[in-house]
Amino acid sequence: MVDIPDEMNEPPVGLPPISAYIWSPWYAKLYWSLTPSLWLVGSDWVQGLPEAVAKALAIAAIFTAPPIVFLVLAFGWLEKFIHDPNRVWAPMAGHRADRYFWDEYNRRREETAIIMNRYDPRSPNYYMNDVSNPLNPHHQHFFKR
Repeated sequence: MVDIPDEMNEPPVGLPPISAYIWSPWYAKLYWSLTPSLWLVGSDWVQGLPEAVAKALAIAAIFTAPPIVFLVLAFGWLEKFIHDPNRVWAPMAGHRADRYFWDEYNRRREETAIIMNRYDPRSPNYYMNDVSNPLNPHHQHFFKR
């Protein structure tokens, strides 16, 4: 049996865990405490407030949705995670190289040019039974005056 080191499950060295960004700072605690209080916007106590204040609270409730709070607070950790100089970004298994992508793009662009050119023998419009082909003896001029 092969022992798998626990280093794989740990975050990179020098990078604090994401919970340090989500829960620890004072602004995170304030943000998380505002979330349930602003989600009470639909309750009866808001109806007594002026309309402008009620609309402002409704808009603030959107920005305190738990997934949005998580994304806003995790942004600092994600930025440090991406720009960490100690992290090695290895290519994924089965990932296409950029060269392959651009080769495929150019091949499809050339095929599109062939299809669109009615004078190219490889084009589907070149067939002699196509009445829109000017090389066809039964070519119909749809826009004759």
